[in-house]
Amino acid sequence: KYLNGFLQHYKESGWVGRWLNPGPVNCMAGTNSDVIFADAAVKGIPFDVQAAYESAVKNASVPSSGSSGRNSTNTSIYLGYTPDSIGWTMENAVSDYGVAQLAKAVGEMDQYHYYLNRAKNYANVFHPDFRFFVGKKADGSYVADESNFTPIEWNFGYVETNGWGTAFSVTHDAQGMANLYGGKDALAKKLDELFLQTNQYTASWFQHEMAEAREVRMGQYQHNNQPAHHILYVYNYAGQPYKTQAKVREVLNRLYIGSSFGQGYLGDDDNGEQSAWYVLSALGLYPMNMGSGEYAITSPLFDKATLHLPTGDLTIQALNNSKDNCYIQSLTIDGKDYDKCFITHEALLKAREIVFTLGSSPSSWATGTNAAGSSLTKEGEVPKTLEDCTSQAKVTAEGISSAEALFDNDSLTEPAFEGTAAQITFAFDQAKAVQMLTLTAGEDPASAPKAFTLWGSETGKEGSFVKLLERDGESFLWPRYLKPYTLPEHAPMQYYRMELAGEGALSAAEIELLQ
Repeated sequence: KYLNGFLQHYKESGWVGRWLNPGPVNCMAGTNSDVIFADAAVKGIPFDVQAAYESAVKNASVPSSGSSGRNSTNTSIYLGYTPDSIGWTMENAVSDYGVAQLAKAVGEMDQYHYYLNRAKNYANVFHPDFRFFVGKKADGSYVADESNFTPIEWNFGYVETNGWGTAFSVTHDAQGMANLYGGKDALAKKLDELFLQTNQYTASWFQHEMAEAREVRMGQYQHNNQPAHHILYVYNYAGQPYKTQAKVREVLNRLYIGSSFGQGYLGDDDNGEQSAWYVLSALGLYPMNMGSGEYAITSPLFDKATLHLPTGDLTIQALNNSKDNCYIQSLTIDGKDYDKCFITHEALLKAREIVFTLGSSPSSWATGTNAAGSSLTKEGEVPKTLEDCTSQAKVTAEGISSAEALFDNDSLTEPAFEGTAAQITFAFDQAKAVQMLTLTAGEDPASAPKAFTLWGSETGKEGSFVKLLERDGESFLWPRYLKPYTLPEHAPMQYYRMELAGEGALSAAEIELLQ
């Protein structure tokens, strides 16, 4: 009912509002409904998945204004980051992972591969010298430099947090994030540093979350607000799940009691997020990687809890549980040893009994290879995204004037097409292995190309071009809507030629060749 309620906004207004209260409100960063819908779809919850997919794709690919959609979509989807907003950039990467899972659920594989690639855009804003995620300007330079950057500053495009609060915001690709820091041990060290910082902040204007965060008294960890809620579980992906267990237990025991300032609900319970964190963490389960169908595991707070699931009752027991005994020594699921610090939703539905044995000292439980949950990036690989290479080509166009508007990374501009067909040739200095192309409609989606063909050549001579991709009967649902297309594997080509055809007037806003 909740999911379909969200979707009713899309069906009646064309968008799912970013912040429903109960109608859309123009606040917060991110279109989190994308990953909420994805998580439900992956878990097999019955609702209108097709409508959810359409709403998510529209959020991720169509410019908007006001209280719906994403900020600066007309440029950010081509730049690989949202100019001047590290908050939007990081949230969009998580949501794009959700869009990919929804696309896969409805069989849209071009969209799946495209958004899975975009889900790594977080790597575009990792500052190699500062070792923090830092926003970029439209020209590609960072919004801060050595003269003014400090990770305790609530500024620089961070949303209700700072550099420390955003240092671990890659919930869908924790291994890729670890690789940026130098590996799992380096990620664990970065987490340790978070808790060793002072709880002081600087800002150009006061935010009430800053005062609340100081009362957490766990360094720069800001449990009072949503951006921090996954951070304790990142230790699972850093190979040190015992630290997740200790930190989560500390928060459960200390930050949800009492009624005076600094106790109880230590911040806004926005849409019930503080309560949800408590309930899930107290059970020993947390959906850190939304859209994966996985739950991170920690030690339960209670000796025994029973979940009444659609598939039958599940009992969660914690043996030897006490205030000091928070460390998992072993775990069994229906009597079988289990040595991973995550569990899938499917396995959870099948399980009838999960038994934790706890102790007062850390153990080696769930510290082996592949013990953590899934990630997009393999261990040792630097997360990278495909890049548009059209700016590296000499472009000639037939049937188009001011063709440069097709490659200016702004879907609000478009060239003038002179008829119902056009041809664009890209000549590169070196051969390029183009893997995908994107085509963005203009202001009038009815005049977007109905058919196109992409050709490639190693020499550029007439008669040497071979057909790489052909589509017919294309339609674009919305104005300035970006659609991706996956090319079949082919040899690198130095020349590419794209032929476009429409019915009546022809228009388009952007073209990308991604390699």
